[in-house]
Amino acid sequence: MCKKHYFLSLLPILSRVIEISKALGLKFYLKQEPYEDKVTQKMLREILSRLPEKKNKISEPTTIYSSHDAHHIPVYEVDAAAGAGSFNENEQVVSYVAFRPDWLKKHGLSVDSCSIIRVSGDSMEPTLLDKSAVLVDRNQCRRRARGIYVIRTDGMLLIKRLEKDKTGNWKLVSDNPEWKDTPFPPNAEVIGKVKWSGKTFG
Repeated sequence: MCKKHYFLSLLPILSRVIEISKALGLKFYLKQEPYEDKVTQKMLREILSRLPEKKNKISEPTTIYSSHDAHHIPVYEVDAAAGAGSFNENEQVVSYVAFRPDWLKKHGLSVDSCSIIRVSGDSMEPTLLDKSAVLVDRNQCRRRARGIYVIRTDGMLLIKRLEKDKTGNWKLVSDNPEWKDTPFPPNAEVIGKVKWSGKTFG
């Protein structure tokens, strides 16, 4: 079967995927490999253009993103929340997660200042689940009320929401009501702000 006929056979599946993507307000991502040549890419765009437009759906046009266009954020072997751990440039990078450049730009994020670490514990549930991954922007260290931050204190990393109490002092707040609020430690350092989270369910 030639490439064109193969891709045409996928039209019903692609149509459904794009329909779901648009309904969720997402953009359709098409991995480039192993079809890296420009002829095949042109063929793909031509075939995708034949997909029927659904009425009453989000009108944002479908965008094909090449895997080469994605920016890769390093994932560190670090846990944070109530668990111990240190976070610095010497930590081991275990993998990378690809993000669209337009998404990073929209949220004011720079690849060089972003890292992904794991959440440990249930103190931030239901917002952040145990063992979920979070993207931390190390450029955003200024405390702002209601923001979720990674904080280093006494050799541990915590992920907490920051708020001010009635006296105007900062405190660490857990989204889980079973955890009590605590004063912001005097020796604590804000590592960065949590901007994204994700989890794989087994």
